[in-house]
Amino acid sequence: MPGISTVALHADREVHPTRAVAPPIYQTATFWAEDAEQFAQAAVSRRGQDFYTRYGNPNHAQVCAVVAELEHTEAAMVTASGMAALTTAVLALVSAGDHVIGQKSTYGGTASVLLNLLPRLGVPTSLVDQTGPEAFEKALTPQTRLILVESPSNPLLQVTDLRAVADLARAHDVLAVHPASMWGGMLSDDQIAASGVPLGLVRLAAGTEDTADLVADALAAADEVA
Repeated sequence: MPGISTVALHADREVHPTRAVAPPIYQTATFWAEDAEQFAQAAVSRRGQDFYTRYGNPNHAQVCAVVAELEHTEAAMVTASGMAALTTAVLALVSAGDHVIGQKSTYGGTASVLLNLLPRLGVPTSLVDQTGPEAFEKALTPQTRLILVESPSNPLLQVTDLRAVADLARAHDVLAVHPASMWGGMLSDDQIAASGVPLGLVRLAAGTEDTADLVADALAAADEVA
């Protein structure tokens, strides 16, 4: 099995392959098509690579290929920020009437989504002390759709038993989301896997301390989720 460095360097080799050692940066907003049929197909393609940069471009696709391989998932999607990734994931998975469980110790932006945004959309939430897995179990209701965990938490670095929460979620047919804001999922063997669908949020930063080649966040999940 290739190591992390090998995957990071070569996982995107089949995505818009070139002979360039460093992939070219695509600065265009739009892409042309051979004909109307090809354009129409690109417009409805999931995770398109060469239709409109807001939906995806070759560089996005290259990053996604690397992240998915590193996270051992089928697919990934990049966003411009951590809160964009988290909000996209949560809003895509829940609907009015669903229930979401979160942690008391969590990033402030995540807490705002749990305490302010979701209740306004008809999604009640419960925040628990994540230091004991039993707290998540006690908070479960028949309407629980999602458990949102963060370990270690930002900024207090409190630890959640990811494997125990994943097992709990799987047993109750609930999804689990893990924003890995303090470390990447590829650094942990305890990947969140609920109902057989792992879904993680990964912070990306590449380059030197003076110039970053990439600052973004990504969602990594099974293909039907991402």
